[in-house]
Amino acid sequence: MTTESDTNFRRWISGRALLLLLLLLASCSPKMTTDGRVAPQVETKSGAVVGTTDAKTGTHAFRGIAYAQPPVGDLRFKAPVPAAPWEGALDATEFGSACAQVYYEELATPEEFGPTDDEDCLTLNIWTPGLDDERRPVMVWIHGGANWTESSRIAYYDGQKLSERGDVVVVSLNYRLGIFGFVDMSVLGGDAYDGSENNGIRDQILALRWIRQNIDRFGGDPQNVTAFGESAGGIDISAILATERPQRWFDRAILQSGAGSARPSDRATEVAQRMLQGGGVESIDALLQMSGAEVLEAMQQGIAAIGLDGMSTDSLFMPTVDGELIKGRPGEMLAAGNASGIDLMIGTTAHELRYYYVYEPSLMELKLEDPRLEVFLEGIPAADRKALVDLYARHRPDFAEFEIVNDILSDRVFWMPSIRQAEAQLEVSDDVWMYLFEWEVPDASPAQDALGVKLGAAHGVEIAFVFSSFDDTFYRDFLGGWPQDQTEARRWETLVGAVQDSWTAFARSGDPAAHDNPALPHWPRYDSEARATMAFDYENRVLSDPKKDERLLWDQIAQRRESAE
Repeated sequence: MTTESDTNFRRWISGRALLLLLLLLASCSPKMTTDGRVAPQVETKSGAVVGTTDAKTGTHAFRGIAYAQPPVGDLRFKAPVPAAPWEGALDATEFGSACAQVYYEELATPEEFGPTDDEDCLTLNIWTPGLDDERRPVMVWIHGGANWTESSRIAYYDGQKLSERGDVVVVSLNYRLGIFGFVDMSVLGGDAYDGSENNGIRDQILALRWIRQNIDRFGGDPQNVTAFGESAGGIDISAILATERPQRWFDRAILQSGAGSARPSDRATEVAQRMLQGGGVESIDALLQMSGAEVLEAMQQGIAAIGLDGMSTDSLFMPTVDGELIKGRPGEMLAAGNASGIDLMIGTTAHELRYYYVYEPSLMELKLEDPRLEVFLEGIPAADRKALVDLYARHRPDFAEFEIVNDILSDRVFWMPSIRQAEAQLEVSDDVWMYLFEWEVPDASPAQDALGVKLGAAHGVEIAFVFSSFDDTFYRDFLGGWPQDQTEARRWETLVGAVQDSWTAFARSGDPAAHDNPALPHWPRYDSEARATMAFDYENRVLSDPKKDERLLWDQIAQRRESAE
């Protein structure tokens, strides 16, 4: 016989069970987007991440995924440590913070850029057309900025359009910059900080390892990874090619306006000593007690004490040949077969250094006698400098003197290192391609109008076409935004397609010509005879040994320098 107390107890038990069931269902149910769609969730080896889905295209995005523990406290200035596993689902709907750096308003608005002194920044972002088993090519972007500025969160590095057009998985990442990632702290802290001058490179390698281990869960193929980067990003990839067995981290590489540069360890030590002394830092303990903002202030004071201008400062935070991580100079390592099996695509823009007019207007007054040239023409005797000026002037009769000098510097800093990198890899592989980006900044450019000179095919202009990013803060000012004239817009659209199809074809197969885009002629491999080079512009064409006379003169100068040594 059931009593009233029994009935009440059962009702209490049922109510508790129902409440528990509802709580369990709530904890297990998928998160929803604001438009009522199920938010995409992926289980990585570190834990679950929840991203977003574009309602129009279906592209999934995951932002701000930690691949390393925050490099703070005892980990400041130390090698990165893999991210600790987390419980529950990580909210991956927003970008992580930019790594601590000096902020430049030309790059993005303060709201877009976020905090500039946050050291908890080692995150990556993923765009994918599908969370399935398609095993798409993976393209990993390493941003530029001279290894002391920029971030993967900047709008012009958004990977969605590239991912959609090429049916590829695009990944971008942050890495420590400036004093946090590229300064030798062993000069203060001893052996405990050995290798700190390459911590930014170690960050990138750890991110690449995370990608190899997890990208199949995002519809990507972990055995088909392309690292691509521009300026310092390309230089850093070149440095990784000089590490032990770089084939562990990627299968192909695209080096955009950055190749083959790494400084000797004694140079890194000298820079660290002068920078830390100039910044008033007397001990590692004092540096560890500073806030991120205070460390950045010390870095700026140190740079000022060294006495370099803004452009020359870009040489302070390069990768270092330390013999441990980076085994040797990239060119020598490639020629010895260190990166055999890795396909290479390398290129530059036609007028690299004109980009710096925006930051250093005095470059528009540059003459051969300017003392700043010593940073870039070191080791070139006066007779060879005169020969360079005479040759470049003869081939550029309409150029002003400063334009001739800037072209010489562009080729010394960007073009010739790219040629050398290609030649080195040709020692062991036929799978090398070269390009030259010739498209020039249009007359509608506000930056060009303000300067009163032609910016031409300046450093970084190809990035807008790689990512189809024209209306962010930077490129809106630099290029004038997407053209309103429909005829001009169609020309831009055609060039975007040519660039993206070439980049993604290379990522897919190792051959940038493996596509059916009618706007592009066949792109042959690069070799030491024909030196076939794809020139990207409104009319794409293949050049044979472009700037041959200039190349041969640079070769002669290099040979004379080697003989003298």
